[in-house]
Order: sequence, then structure tokens, then C-alpha cells
Amino acid sequence: MRNKRPPKIRVKKKRQAVAVYVFLLGFVFFAVAGVRFYQLVGDVAVSPAVFVEQPTESVAEDAPAAQTFIDFSALLPKVTLPEKSEIPEGMVAVYDKDLSSSTSSDFSGVRVKNSTSLSDNQVAEILQQRSKLKVEFNSDEPQVLIMHTHCTESYLDYAVGYYDPATATRNTDNNQNTARVGQEIAAVLNANGICTLQDTTQHDYPNYNGAYDRSRDTVLGYLNKYKSIKIVLDVHRDAIIYSDNTWGKPVCTIGSQTSAQIMIIVGCNSSDTPIPNYADNLRFAAGLQQKADQMYAGLMRPILFRYSFYNQDLTTGSILLEMGSQANTLSEAVQAGRFIGSALVEYLKEQ
Repeated sequence: MRNKRPPKIRVKKKRQAVAVYVFLLGFVFFAVAGVRFYQLVGDVAVSPAVFVEQPTESVAEDAPAAQTFIDFSALLPKVTLPEKSEIPEGMVAVYDKDLSSSTSSDFSGVRVKNSTSLSDNQVAEILQQRSKLKVEFNSDEPQVLIMHTHCTESYLDYAVGYYDPATATRNTDNNQNTARVGQEIAAVLNANGICTLQDTTQHDYPNYNGAYDRSRDTVLGYLNKYKSIKIVLDVHRDAIIYSDNTWGKPVCTIGSQTSAQIMIIVGCNSSDTPIPNYADNLRFAAGLQQKADQMYAGLMRPILFRYSFYNQDLTTGSILLEMGSQANTLSEAVQAGRFIGSALVEYLKEQ
């Protein structure tokens, strides 16, 4: 019988096995060489803020190297964002301002910009007495009235560091103006047992002139109907425009929240502005500012004490609130409303 050749398939399988073996050896060789090359070249930069916790103590030289993650985002194309100072053609700059410590006198922790003829000693004497203002918690009878003499005062939609000169600073949509901010304050008060009413009449529309006469009639209507009302908050927003037409934005950061800053305005008694109860209003404003300062540092601007009427003769708890300015966003003003509402609740609890 003739000897038969071994099947060719056996030879083929041996060759495949040798090839796989050679491939594996090569893979191991190049892997080891790659690691060694990485060690020689140096470590890849890693972002310590995200991936690496920096040691607080020195590490011994012979200690094993710590394993870290590599920030591969560093390999992505870099995107250059426009600087905030780069104002598009035709737009005008908006500047963030911290007005919490603007020019004022300090009266034992109460900051007041005294624009009256009263001396600082006279103002200090008024503030030495504590406000007697009290409300009844968890009552069905209204304790606070929120209204808006200049209801249509509005805000910017976005914070981009500039504004369009064609931007309207008033809006008749009560979801976009100071009425929305007042709504937030009312919600906080009501949620905490202080029965609060809000009137959203647009006293400044369609005619701006005479707005205070119309809002006075509105407040008197509520006071005649609800004898229980102790506090009237006239919620506005400020207007800060500089000589070069740039705008000022009173803003602060509290925790993780960006908020508009708030200024309380109190009118002083005079022959032109008869407010016999002005001292009570001023004491109320001072107490509220102090409580807000304790809870939300940076929120409050100094109280503006001046010869203006603002219908503040109607109660012993009548104040005007400037909730940010036309340069703030609506969301910043609404956040300020939450803060001042919470501060007012805590202040009244202690009365």
C-alpha cells in the first residue's frame, strides 16, 4: 500500500497557530514598550478640579504612583466664547453693580441714605425705638396688601451684558412686569400663614401721569373693605441709567441663586409730603432690612429716606420696594421676591 500524504488542512492549522502566537508576542511587546515610553515622556496633564484630589500631605518617594483618570476633554477642539465686554454693534453695555454698601450712614447696622433735612442724630433717635407693627398669623382676614403704582415696569429677558436701545422697559403683560414679582412675595407670605392680597391694577397704563392718585384710590378701597390690613407694599423696580446711557444692574449671588438687589424707600413728613406716621414706616423698613441682612447677606441696598409721598400716610407699615432695576432679568427679580418675602415672614414672627 502507498504511503499517503498528510492532509493539507493539518498543515494549514499549524501555520495559523504559529501566526496567532507571533501576533500575541508582538502585541505584548508593543504594549510594554508603550507603557515605558509613556513613563519616559511624562504624565498627561489632568484637571485637578474635576478628576484628581490633591494630596494634603507629602508622599514618600518610594510610594507607588496613584492611579488617575485622564481628562480626554482636553483633546477636543477649543471653543472661544465672546468676552462679556465685547458689545455687539448698536448695543449698549449693562454693568453688574453691588449696591449693598453704596453711600449711606450706618445706624447700628441699619444702612440709610438720609436725603432729608433731619440730622443723622435725629434719624438715629427714631431708630432707637423698635417698630410696634404686628400681624395676626393664620388668620382668614388680610394682613398685607401688595400693589403696584407702576405695575408695567419690566425687566430684561436675558443677562448678556448689554441691551438693545430699542428694548421696551415697560410691559402690560402682568407675567412679565412687577406684578409677577409681587405675586412671588404674596405666595411666600400666604404659604407661611400671613394672609396677603395682591392688586395688579396697572395704575400707570395707559397714562403714567397721575398713577399715584389712582393707586391711592385703590389702596383706600382695600383699607375700607379690610380693616385688618396692617402693611402695604408698593412693589416697583428701579431705573439706573448712567450719563453714557449704560445701565446699572444691582445684583448679588446668594448660595447658588442670582438675585436682584432690593432698595426700600421711605417718605419723610413735610408740608409737601404730609406723612405723620413716617417714623413708624422707617422703623418697619429698618427692621426688615436688618432681618434680610441676617438671612441673605448682600440682598439689601441702603434704605432711601427722602421727601416723597408715595401714599405712605395710609398705614404705619407702608413702604416702597425697588426690586432690582430695568437691567435685571425677571428671574432675578422674582428670586429677590422670594428672599424678601421670607425675610418679612421671619421679621414679623419676632414682632
